Amino acid sequence: STQSTWGFFEKMSCWLLAALVLVAGVLLSLPPVQDALLPDKEAPVLFEVADTGDAPRDLYLSDEQKYNFGRWTSPIVRPVLHPLTVAQALVQKKEWEFVAFSTSRYLIGLAVGQLSYAGTGFVYVFDALTSKALVHTSLLPLGLRTQVSNSSIDGCSSYSFMSLAIAICRAPGAGPDDTRYQVTASAVFPDSTSLSLNVHTSSRQNSGGALVLSYPIGPK
Repeated sequence: STQSTWGFFEKMSCWLLAALVLVAGVLLSLPPVQDALLPDKEAPVLFEVADTGDAPRDLYLSDEQKYNFGRWTSPIVRPVLHPLTVAQALVQKKEWEFVAFSTSRYLIGLAVGQLSYAGTGFVYVFDALTSKALVHTSLLPLGLRTQVSNSSIDGCSSYSFMSLAIAICRAPGAGPDDTRYQVTASAVFPDSTSLSLNVHTSSRQNSGGALVLSYPIGPK
């Protein structure tokens, strides 16, 4: 009975290894991006960055199958990438939202990441008085309990698992250049220090420099 059970597990291990090799081969054969969308790094094209004022609504123009490139002083409403196949979205699509706050003593950074095959949350706190840093990271497979908004001015990005919860929400403000933010977070760090954060703020158009930069870097 022991020998038959061991033989069964050996066969299952061989089949699993063969399946993993097959999947790896398929994934490695996928093109990293659509060549028609981004220039080739082997033949770089000179791109001049110029202030163009308000940003376009969409980062990717689906009708023309190309991206908007430039530098703008207002958010892009829909920073959505070109369409991906199911396999490409699984291994290539990476979405992040990062926010940071600072006071006279503390620097606090929070991030939500959606990698399709994994979701992640991150909180960082630095105490300038004691020079002590606290870090809490969390990871869940298949992007479970993870959401990244498709809009720069509306919607929420969030991550929640066990002792870490992050929500970054935004909504249009009083004017076209104003976005309201509400950021909440709770975390218990490895040394048992706890954090509870609830911030309400807004952003207005920044006329002193670039807020959004879209630039072609080409495929790897």
